[in-house]
Amino acid sequence: MKTRNNDIPLILQNWSRLSSILPLRLSFPLGPGGSQLDFSVCLSTFLLLGTLNAIVQVILVQYVGFPNEKSQQLVAASCVGILHSTIVVAGVLSLFSTRRYIPCEKMPEAPIWWQDACHAVLQFCTGYMIYDFTAVFVNGTIDSSDYPFLAHHIIVVIIITSARMVGAAHSSIMVMILVGEVTNPFQNLYYVTSNALACDCCKHIAWLKSLHYINTFLFCVSYIAVRTLPGWACFCHMTYHWIRHGKANGIPVWLMTFWAVLKWAIAFVSLAWVQDCANMLVQIYFSSSSSTAPPPQGVAPAKVPTPDL
Repeated sequence: MKTRNNDIPLILQNWSRLSSILPLRLSFPLGPGGSQLDFSVCLSTFLLLGTLNAIVQVILVQYVGFPNEKSQQLVAASCVGILHSTIVVAGVLSLFSTRRYIPCEKMPEAPIWWQDACHAVLQFCTGYMIYDFTAVFVNGTIDSSDYPFLAHHIIVVIIITSARMVGAAHSSIMVMILVGEVTNPFQNLYYVTSNALACDCCKHIAWLKSLHYINTFLFCVSYIAVRTLPGWACFCHMTYHWIRHGKANGIPVWLMTFWAVLKWAIAFVSLAWVQDCANMLVQIYFSSSSSTAPPPQGVAPAKVPTPDL
């Protein structure tokens, strides 16, 4: 039975037709059975976010008063990261509001409009990862601290694209994205306020200090809440289903193993950030009883090192 447009949430109507209205078209014969796999949204996202990053940097230097140094690059990247996380989380939640989570489900089992919307959301996330990866090289020299960040982005692109290629497990991938991205607006805002308070143009703004204090608390609490029991429960559930039902749904054993190893590696790495967030909470509560933010500890890192998946 066909689904009427009135029964499809407006946000998913827009996602489902996004690829077809883009002026730039890109596809490769990488889909199931050699079918064409669309990358138009991925390409457009890469170009759009790169342009937006450049515009934000100009605004920060010319109108806000940031020094023309690395700080405006960090803040611009974080602003783009907030936009990406907000959009992709809204897209994933909308998709799950119309179809339940089945870890190893085959993509063709969903309605065509839902498939198109799902592919667009996954492409949007992929395009962001490629843009963010490229921005590291554009913004300056690479050192050893960049390697985990770069490796993470490559892993995310491979996991998302490989799921699209086999035409299954897209629900699992979206849950990974949701777990990784739902706290990123708070984390990126933390980097924005940290860098802003380290600059002469912003360090005396009282409301910015309060925002930094409140957001730091929200970031730490939300990150710990998501990345401990709920996140690990989701990963255990999807790993079990990959092992039990993956092969029957056309997912090669080697690919399931690859996904599981990478997913659990990122999960264990994120434990260090759980500890850091716990330490930050202790600092907030015991360093001062005032309502202002603790002073920023230098300039924040260039990238958001928390895994998105």
